[in-house]
Amino acid sequence: MEISRATEAEKQSQLARVHDVQEERGEAAAEDLDRLKRAPVAGENVFAVIIGVARVASLGQITRAFEEVGGLYRRRL
Repeated sequence: MEISRATEAEKQSQLARVHDVQEERGEAAAEDLDRLKRAPVAGENVFAVIIGVARVASLGQITRAFEEVGGLYRRRL
């Protein structure tokens, strides 16, 4: 099976769209990401919070928020 790769132009286009969305929703995303960071510490349902955050934040932003709270996952070998 052949793997399909994005062209450099496609990659740059996607990065530009992500950047535009982050600028447009920056304040809302910051507030929701703060709420996401507090949720696991407070024992809240993290999945419910993620659903709301996913509307205004990128996967990278959500991942970094979790890393700030719980650290970076390292698989044990």
